[in-house]
Amino acid sequence: MNDLRYLRVHSFFFHLQNHPMTIIHFLLPVFLLFVPGCATQKLQAVDRMQLPKEICLNPYEMELYQALNTYREKHNLPAITLSKSLTLVAQVHCRDLAINQPDKDRNCNMHSWSRKGPWTSCCYTPDHKRSSCMWDKPKELTSYTGEGYEIAFFSTVSYSNATAFAEDAMFNWMKSKGHNDVMLNLSIWKSIQWKAVGIGYFEGYTTIWFGAYDDPDTAIVGACN
Repeated sequence: MNDLRYLRVHSFFFHLQNHPMTIIHFLLPVFLLFVPGCATQKLQAVDRMQLPKEICLNPYEMELYQALNTYREKHNLPAITLSKSLTLVAQVHCRDLAINQPDKDRNCNMHSWSRKGPWTSCCYTPDHKRSSCMWDKPKELTSYTGEGYEIAFFSTVSYSNATAFAEDAMFNWMKSKGHNDVMLNLSIWKSIQWKAVGIGYFEGYTTIWFGAYDDPDTAIVGACN
């Protein structure tokens, strides 16, 4: 029997900035695509994850960051500044998802966080009762003072190169109206201007974190050596 590879686009929501007590929910469908291939090797869970001391972009992350801004520029939108703080959050979350798999518990999705790190854990469920678990992560882990909003993608496809990966991730987010609205500041996001973005990729898990405030940590995030 052939192994199965799959890719998944997950749910997203928005907290209306001007009305703190109002929550607008998006429950986006989960898309499954099954193709023959090899499954990814299961990673060993750790007792306690540590935050990275240095932040840089691997080739997959760099390609995705460029693809996001290219897509925005095609729609006459400005590029979003790469944020060291939000990139740390994105990369740490990808590693938590891949290694500790908090999204594998019942009803938990990819916005969940494990108990294995210096952060508030949560099982993020479709009813968004733990929405603050996402919004507060940048403040928990970094000097970033604003809330963070995440879109997530997972695939066990063995991509031939970073460009193929970025095209696939963007394609799946673009065909999902809720995710596309986030990337292009459409619909309820129209009045929001993204001032910071973070990119993470690890073992098939990909996250982009958006923020409406400038990152106080102005350190340049470059390509990994």
